[in-house]
This record gives sequence, structure tokens and C-alpha cells, in this order.
Amino acid sequence: MFLESQILYSLRRADECIDIYHKLQHSKIHTLETNMVACLVFAGKEPEVREYLSSVRVKPTSISGLAFNTSCSLIQNQNYNDAEHM
Repeated sequence: MFLESQILYSLRRADECIDIYHKLQHSKIHTLETNMVACLVFAGKEPEVREYLSSVRVKPTSISGLAFNTSCSLIQNQNYNDAEHM
């Protein structure tokens, strides 16, 4: 399923990719949170990023790629100050 989600992301089918990441939420894939946030940003669902990270109990600064993707979501929401301090 993880490979399928990567392929869907490459095909710009973000909503389907997000569905798979939700199904994989309890797996032990260490990049899952980073990829899910990237997909949410890509799908234009930036407001869902904080809610998602809170639900999986992950700090946005815990992984460099996650911090980058979270910053992108903040920038798209014009929260420049928060993005700068990420």
C-alpha cells in the first residue's frame, strides 16, 4: 500500500493518496507522517495538517522533512511568522 500511495502522489492523485495514508496510520513506517503532511499540502488541505499531527501525536519539528512540509502548509495559509520559526 505504501508504494501505491507514492505512485498516486506522483500521478497527482492526492485525495487517493491521503486515503491510503489514513489506512496506514497505525503501521510502523517511519516516513508516514512526513509523506501524509506533504500530501495534505499538495491536495490543498493545509488546514488539516495541525489536526493530523495532533491526532498522531507527532511534533512538526521532530523530523526535518516534516518540519519542511509543515512550514509549507503554514506559508500556503499565509502564516509566515509561524513558518519562519518552525
